[in-house]
Amino acid sequence: MSTSSFSKKFGDAVLFIVSIFVLFGAFAFYQWSSAPKATKSKKGKGFRFAVRTQTAQRGKIDESLELSGDLMARRNTTIASETTGAVTRILAREGTKLRKGQTILYLNRTDQTLNVQKQQALLQQAKAGLLRARAILARDRDQYKRTQRLRRSKTVAENELIQARYQFEASQAAVTESEALIALRKAELSISQRDLSRTVIRAPFDGEISRLYVEAGKWVKNGDPIVDFVDAKGIEIRMYVPPRYIGKIAVSQTVDIFRARSPQDKVQTRIARLLPIADASSRNREIIAYLKAPPPSFLPGLPIKARVTLSQREGALLVKKDALIRQGNGWLLFKVQQNKARRVEVQILNESNGVVEVSGDVKAGDQVVTVGNEALFHNAPVASQDPFAKPKATSSR
Repeated sequence: MSTSSFSKKFGDAVLFIVSIFVLFGAFAFYQWSSAPKATKSKKGKGFRFAVRTQTAQRGKIDESLELSGDLMARRNTTIASETTGAVTRILAREGTKLRKGQTILYLNRTDQTLNVQKQQALLQQAKAGLLRARAILARDRDQYKRTQRLRRSKTVAENELIQARYQFEASQAAVTESEALIALRKAELSISQRDLSRTVIRAPFDGEISRLYVEAGKWVKNGDPIVDFVDAKGIEIRMYVPPRYIGKIAVSQTVDIFRARSPQDKVQTRIARLLPIADASSRNREIIAYLKAPPPSFLPGLPIKARVTLSQREGALLVKKDALIRQGNGWLLFKVQQNKARRVEVQILNESNGVVEVSGDVKAGDQVVTVGNEALFHNAPVASQDPFAKPKATSSR
């Protein structure tokens, strides 16, 4: 082997080893730079994770139930056409507020108007026929009475009396027939007026148009939807109670309502009704509450969250919710003992306003990590700081 070949291989080997060290150094630097912030101990040996803690303590907590639900209009209806015709005029659009009975739109009403006029004329004709029949009846009644007197005096024959009686009875029947005809004409006029009224779409109650299905010139048939109309003044809240909590809910219980993505929008009301059956698919039971004057942000169709206060517990072991870390189907937290983080598995018993009641190897007075707990491991060295601790006084020179 020549000297130059040996030198080349040696140089390559050295370059390879140096490259390995550079890669390991870069990896170590990356791990060090991305590791949680640590703080040196007073003696300058090792490091500690900087965390914040709060003291677990016993106190009072509301036992509450978190529910989901929906906002719905108390009255919501779709107005459909009750006749056939073309839309001729629209007086209100989506979002228009209307009083009960105000007109929304008109359908073509030419045929219905003509039919009303026809029935009015027929009714007048029937009334005139009744007047004529009553006049004939009065004449035949007088003739019958005169014939009766003449027959008693034997001035006329028996057959003339019989003829006068038949004529009188026929006149009575004619009057009855005319009265029946008037009743028929009145019914037909009412039907035609009803058909005419169906060409005008009116607000069924005080509310707003949420959707308009037609435009001017559109042909609609009997049963076609015209508008969706809602009463936005009153809001109905439907909430869904899981089966295991059904027995704990009752009418008149106070319930706090939050918008699903805006918890700052909060209102309070009471449970008004409990539906008597559970949903066949989810097994949940629906409960209903009302808001007579909802905030502007509480619109029908939006989801909500609700909290029902069931009772109050005294002497509960309380920690901040920030102290809890999810682990599979359970929860854990870290408590500080002798400057080390001890990993403790706990169970959540109740939760209210960011405070959680827990059970496990935690007691009142323990320092529980609330900030920086995500990077910890069991027996990790920590430098804890209680945010409620009084700062040490500093002397000025």
